[in-house]
Amino acid sequence: MKKFRRVISLALVLFLMLFQPSQIYANDIESIDIEAKLQDNGSVIITDHRVFNAQTGTEHFISIGNLGNSQIIDFKVFENDQQLQDIGEWNVNASFEEKAGKYGINDTGSELELCFGLGSYGRKEFTIQYTITNFIYNLTDGYQMFYWQFINPNMDYTNSINISVTTANGFKFEYPDTRMWGFGYKGTTSISQDALTMTTNGEFRTTDYMVMLSIMPANTFHTTNSLDRDSESMINQTMEGADLNGMTYEEYRTLQEKPHGIENNYDDYPVDYPDEPQYDSSPGSGFFSFAAPFIGINVGIIGLVIAIMFSVNRNSKPKHKVSESVKSGYYREIPYKGLFLDLEFLIDMPVSNIISAFILKWVEEGALVDDIEIVGIFTSREKLALKINKDSPPKFGSGLEETLWYMVVHAAGDDAILSEKEFNRYIRRNITVFNEWTEDITNRSRKLLAKHEFIKEEKYRVLGIFPSTRYVETPVGQKLIDNISMFKNYLKDFSLLDERPVSNVKLWNEYLIWAAILGISKEVYEQLKIVDPRIDEYMPYNYNTILLTTNFAHAAQLTQSNANSSSGSSFSGGGGSSFGGGGGGSFGGGSGGGTR
Repeated sequence: MKKFRRVISLALVLFLMLFQPSQIYANDIESIDIEAKLQDNGSVIITDHRVFNAQTGTEHFISIGNLGNSQIIDFKVFENDQQLQDIGEWNVNASFEEKAGKYGINDTGSELELCFGLGSYGRKEFTIQYTITNFIYNLTDGYQMFYWQFINPNMDYTNSINISVTTANGFKFEYPDTRMWGFGYKGTTSISQDALTMTTNGEFRTTDYMVMLSIMPANTFHTTNSLDRDSESMINQTMEGADLNGMTYEEYRTLQEKPHGIENNYDDYPVDYPDEPQYDSSPGSGFFSFAAPFIGINVGIIGLVIAIMFSVNRNSKPKHKVSESVKSGYYREIPYKGLFLDLEFLIDMPVSNIISAFILKWVEEGALVDDIEIVGIFTSREKLALKINKDSPPKFGSGLEETLWYMVVHAAGDDAILSEKEFNRYIRRNITVFNEWTEDITNRSRKLLAKHEFIKEEKYRVLGIFPSTRYVETPVGQKLIDNISMFKNYLKDFSLLDERPVSNVKLWNEYLIWAAILGISKEVYEQLKIVDPRIDEYMPYNYNTILLTTNFAHAAQLTQSNANSSSGSSFSGGGGSSFGGGGGGSFGGGSGGGTR
């Protein structure tokens, strides 16, 4: 027993040694909050509030280099709102006691070090303030800019950093007139009317740094400080070595172009929509949706609000509320015989459901062969891989389907095997194209549904004053919504009903494609397997394929969402995610800083 306890104790010690933090810092920085207030004359007042822990050393310092046309003036340091003593030239070799309560500047020749004494050890809190002249530059194409490294590499370990650029002259930042990019760290950037911000996410490594480039309209600030560069060349310079989710700026610019040969005129596709509405009618009730958008009215923008109210809100979808009388009922026939994409504007149809349905359709047609790839090192897991059968292309029902197929083929690459990772990377790198595809689905559906009187425009007044337009279901459209809802009930309860049909592969494939559109393909396959346990033998896919297809499609939808909130906006200067690397040649670029 004693031997066993010794073994357990030794194992515990080894475990703790293995998983303890890789570095323990005698001096570290808890937080840095910087406000950079741009002045009308093109200078900036920096207020740097930092909290840090000091266990060794005699002083804390900030290093600033590559000043260009700028100077550092009006340097001050405060502790507990009390200004320390300015002694001018700083002696880094002075004693702990000699530095206490004092601050000054050490000129190393290549950089200026803003220094102050610790006074005592432990948790310290100081505010450093200084002015940088000629911070704003006029560019040759009329824009103004600043390009500054606010945080250096090789600093003390830092837990949290937030940098906010504001103005003293009342100028409001508005994208795209104002653009900004953040480089050298993992985190976010954002543009609001009052501030441009950079914020770290989690740990800030000692090799990280924080550089901001901002391009602003001409004459925003009254300065004669100029740089013989235009805005585009500055953006190109900053993007050298930058990447976001593995994508470079050049790749972003190249891959945002529309794929060759793909057009947006989906209405003219020869096998698009049948001339007449193709659905089975059954009793239903009409429903009119009252979903007036809430719009806050400000006196300063009332003219704009009125203009908006007079416009047609063409992409505001009906609420597709199911009639109370049919919520628990069943509809036993496929409720619509046209293309399922026709209904996107009428029913809840997220892009993940659309992708799932097309994958199942293409597997059934033999255009795709489902396969499994094992991913992960420590914890392996299965993911869907799709082999493209070049000898058996899909039977396209619309130009939209053909566009998605085009994306699948190009994402797969030379080996013609599409993995989840490859498709997600394609979406990130072609987010504009993918967004246009999803928008075209909505626009086409809206036009066709209106043409065949499933929906109609309805005039109404916002706040009882401002005229506007929205789309509502017609009685025919409401009937279709009700039938689809009851058909969904039928699919979910298929195995419980007495009138089960005999096995029919073609019909069941249609059921599963509809189930994918309705987001219930896993449940429906389980229902079909109860009806016929041998379903795996003659269906073109099995339950595992259904499960992995759903995961594959959800990952694609999440990638689109993330890309829209970061990549596209970040590259275009509208805020989002920061870039790893990049930001070379920035002003203020120095190295090091912290307690020493």
